[in-house]
Amino acid sequence: MRYNTMIWLSGFILSAVSSVLWVSLPAMEWLCVALVILLLLSVSKIALRFIGCLPANRLFKYGKCSSRWPLWLSVGHGVLAGILWMASVGHLYLTWQLPEHKIRQDVVVKGQIDELELKNDKLHFTLSANEIDGQSLWFAKKIRLVWQAGERQLFRHQQVRLTARLRPPQGTANPAGSLAQQVLLSRAIVAVGEVQSDAEFRLVEPTDCIHFTVAAVIEQAALDNQRWLKALLVGDRSELTAADWQTLKVTGTAHLFSISGLHLGMVASSVLLMMVTVLVALQRLTGHFSPQHNLDRMLCLPLVIVTAAYAHLAGWQLPVTRAWVLLVAWLITSRYLGHWSLRHIALFMTSLCILLFPLSLFSASFYLSVGAVLLIWFCIWRFGLRANSFRQKCRALLILQLSLSIGLMPVTLLWFDHLSWLALPVNLMLVPVVSIFLPLALLVLLSGWLGFPIPWLWRGVDVFMGAIIRGLQWAEQWVGNGAAPLDKGAALAALLALGMICAPRLPFQRLGITLAFLPLLSQWLPANPERWLLHVADVGQGSALLISRGSRSIMVDTGRGFYPQGSYAQSTLIPLMAKLNIARLDLLMLSHGDDDHSGGKQAIADYVKRQGFSDFRVITNLDSCQRGLNFEWQGLLVRAIWPLAGNPVNDNHHSCVILIEDGEHRVLVPGDIDRSAEYALLAMKEELKADVIVAPHHGSASSSGNAFVRAVSPKYVVFTQGYLNQWGFPGREVVRRYRETGARVLTTSHDGYMRFQFHPTEGIKLQTYRRDIGPKWYLHRSNFPVWIEK
Repeated sequence: MRYNTMIWLSGFILSAVSSVLWVSLPAMEWLCVALVILLLLSVSKIALRFIGCLPANRLFKYGKCSSRWPLWLSVGHGVLAGILWMASVGHLYLTWQLPEHKIRQDVVVKGQIDELELKNDKLHFTLSANEIDGQSLWFAKKIRLVWQAGERQLFRHQQVRLTARLRPPQGTANPAGSLAQQVLLSRAIVAVGEVQSDAEFRLVEPTDCIHFTVAAVIEQAALDNQRWLKALLVGDRSELTAADWQTLKVTGTAHLFSISGLHLGMVASSVLLMMVTVLVALQRLTGHFSPQHNLDRMLCLPLVIVTAAYAHLAGWQLPVTRAWVLLVAWLITSRYLGHWSLRHIALFMTSLCILLFPLSLFSASFYLSVGAVLLIWFCIWRFGLRANSFRQKCRALLILQLSLSIGLMPVTLLWFDHLSWLALPVNLMLVPVVSIFLPLALLVLLSGWLGFPIPWLWRGVDVFMGAIIRGLQWAEQWVGNGAAPLDKGAALAALLALGMICAPRLPFQRLGITLAFLPLLSQWLPANPERWLLHVADVGQGSALLISRGSRSIMVDTGRGFYPQGSYAQSTLIPLMAKLNIARLDLLMLSHGDDDHSGGKQAIADYVKRQGFSDFRVITNLDSCQRGLNFEWQGLLVRAIWPLAGNPVNDNHHSCVILIEDGEHRVLVPGDIDRSAEYALLAMKEELKADVIVAPHHGSASSSGNAFVRAVSPKYVVFTQGYLNQWGFPGREVVRRYRETGARVLTTSHDGYMRFQFHPTEGIKLQTYRRDIGPKWYLHRSNFPVWIEK
């Protein structure tokens, strides 16, 4: 019976986790069939429990015990249950869509502020909406909103009514960098938008929760490291700056300043140690030197209460809520279900987490949490860890910390596509320090909240926090960027290799480890020099292109910048070059000075300086990128055909128009030129025929005139535009003109990142992220205009 249960749980977990890789959700008809099969299997299992053992007959000479399900039925039942559960959750998430007449329109929303952070002088917050345009919702829907900072002070847990302009949760899609739609899905966010500043705003109910009042205690202490202490102690990261986040990213310590299962474990361990010490001391004071009571069961309830109070202090954020539920499940099963093995408990806890928090499967925190628990149990089993003496405790802690830091590296790579090599030594030193510092700092915070502040203790906490931050900043300056990209397949192979290294001796173990490490070596193999590629990055409403051959590249435009810090060049293009094994950037060509084309110029300059590239150049439409520019690069001919030489004007009309050709194929990149510039090119009898064109001005109706489109007659036209952008790019008539020439229409908002491969004999091969490279069921949206999708 227990064996069948374990098999069922394993099937349920594996099938549920597989939903992360599904290209599409199963149709509702198939889900109904799966539900019927599941019910029939469940009824047969119940019937077998009542039938018991069959008597001897012609089929079973000695009798057949049928109360135990066959193995394949247990597996099948669990797999069906997992598929049915995750498919139902996925369909429920996609079912709630904004009505088409409300998209990009002013909508009055009422709800509670759950999360709040400051990014680039803008407030980003999550609102649990319970009312939209006066219509109450049965279940609160999460909406991610942006508001210009400084217009009004907001706090978590406030009930507000505001006017926002909403759209479906769409984001950029590139092989490198964060996948915004997956992040939104993991948080169950069904819409995003901007708060309309000039519309009515009303505070329905002020915040009076304990999270807010405790955070105010830290503010009243007037400490130098106030923002760091608020992040560490109460999970309020709204005051961390972009420079702070960069420090945490480079050093791999962002998880330490986001309350999660790690922090709950630290608090639980400290409370448990303190309570055991007090109870043992009381026993000895009463003259009892041997245990008189089962302390394990006595301490369960106080431990649950204290950790629940800490979770409440953190505002019941998803990671800490999930950790608290798993802690309670572990205490109940391990203390009151003694016949359950560790494997049963682990599978039960994981299944419970999937049932209660199904969308967390699409976040890295789920796999880091589950992976940490599995690694701890693996180390206890593999290395026979004991904690009887102080020396054994130190050895066990060292092995566990080292195993967690190394073993979770492939998981980090799978989700973030890069790894900070500084993370291992920094975490080895910092996690034990924070494990001691956090409970002590919480005690100081508790004394202040109860009305007994101790100034000298606050100063000590502040000084110690400052020392930690200075150490992180020094490490950041010492290592530089410190991030190494890695393919997800190679990360999985590395995870498999680490498992085989730590496993007991197996047949052909060394051969298996060697083969598992081979995909890692492929990361540094140069690309095929016979072909050249055009990479169109998805940077929202803007343009950013890479032309690469072998390990060298040219960049055309950089996309937008996010003032005062950050840009698409930093978040997308630089990781993309690392992902593509591009070792050298030779030239940056900026078509003109608009932010959506050149906003990442400084980020690229800083990147080139860090990498030490020699002979790197930047050319614009005000200097070299003008008619007459003509040079050969890696066997390709690169020419600028507009504006005229000596141009002093930096606007759309005078964008640099670039032609790249190899003798067989041609790519035309015209920037944001308008029809008058198109007519000028036609008047100069310039040969404009091209296989691929990046549509002028993102598909604006002011560009791509009939004569120009017929002269180009492309096989592919690419519109680099943002999803549901306010200008309505691309224009309907513009799309029609290109279609009439037989061109295939592509948009970055619909297709994501695009890769064109040009080969002298194999022709042109196209891959898009949403359809070919990384197709996922949650990346397909239904709000694209029909005239674009045709």
